[in-house]
Amino acid sequence: MKLLLTSQGFSNDSIVNAFIDLVGKKLEDIRLVYIPTASHGAIWDKKWFARNLSNVAKLNFKKFEIVDIAVVEKEVWQSSFEKADVLYFEGWSAPFLLKHLVGTGLDKKLPELIKNKVYVGSSAGSIVTNKTIWSSSNHILNSEIKNVPKGLGLVDFYFRPHLNSKNRSTINKNFLLEISKKNPEEIIYAMDDDSALKIIDDKVEVISEGDWLVLNEEK
Repeated sequence: MKLLLTSQGFSNDSIVNAFIDLVGKKLEDIRLVYIPTASHGAIWDKKWFARNLSNVAKLNFKKFEIVDIAVVEKEVWQSSFEKADVLYFEGWSAPFLLKHLVGTGLDKKLPELIKNKVYVGSSAGSIVTNKTIWSSSNHILNSEIKNVPKGLGLVDFYFRPHLNSKNRSTINKNFLLEISKKNPEEIIYAMDDDSALKIIDDKVEVISEGDWLVLNEEK
């Protein structure tokens, strides 16, 4: 299983190069499906969405599709997903994305589907790969992991995006250290918008041109 978990998608060359290495193809030979579903989970300024989408589109893939699982029928997304090399799940609302992953049955199909594909997550798209969506902004401010919806369980740690973001003043080293002490059994990777995790099966590699933290790494 190959995953690239990011805070802000293809935000720099290091992340793009890690992506190319994961896929094992030249950009012009890659077929990518972009799933924007999480971005519709709230009405807000969407400049970030335009930027993220542009960063994907400008890589000039062999085929670039946009498929919203909250809108199209299963027959449409299933056919597109099966033919793709990469499934890219955009960010914003992890609960909203998870609702539609479960509602469409895609949550059950994904583990098998991505055995020969690369899963790319941006923010919420990364969070839903966790055991639960505790690391989403909807839940992490409560600190303790309880009564939180299950995630896809593709990884055995928690990914927290947007470390040190000016738009998320609480997501900083001191706050994360505090909640990691309350949950000492859970490994937490906190990544800023220029950082990502490159994952091949159980091997996790940090890709970064910015700041990142790993907490509770030694159990």
